[in-house]
Amino acid sequence: MNYQKRVVEDTPQIHIKQVKDFISYRTKITHLLLTTATGEEITHSAPIATSPCYFGGVRVWFKCGLCGCRAGILYANETGTQLSCRLCSNLVYRNQRLSRSSRQLVRYFDTVERIKTDFDGLQRLHFLHNGQPTRRFKRYLGYTKKIESLSRALLG
Repeated sequence: MNYQKRVVEDTPQIHIKQVKDFISYRTKITHLLLTTATGEEITHSAPIATSPCYFGGVRVWFKCGLCGCRAGILYANETGTQLSCRLCSNLVYRNQRLSRSSRQLVRYFDTVERIKTDFDGLQRLHFLHNGQPTRRFKRYLGYTKKIESLSRALLG
């Protein structure tokens, strides 16, 4: 199949969390010096927007260069000359291209991988604290239940 849309996970991106400490809230535009895969440095001008937080302070956003909407992440186009939001970049998530059974299979392997990385075997897992199951052990049990239900759904 030939898909027209690119995938978010394979597209160069910049997140507002990476640059928010270097942004002045008074200026409405920031200049980003980004390096492409070929090593070429390109300067991008990214408009900045803020929104008030409920308990005070402000949240910083990028503004899409094409539609003007607030975005937490900007994506580079194929040539790397322009930054825009996910919708204007015509991007999809990898899971949107998968069938339902394939998504369940990916979810199963992701959960197994999460157990391996988060818990690193049972030797680091404390089961009880003062006679009560620990949060970490409850999370481990939740993952194992999820794996069991996904394996039942996949195997029938």
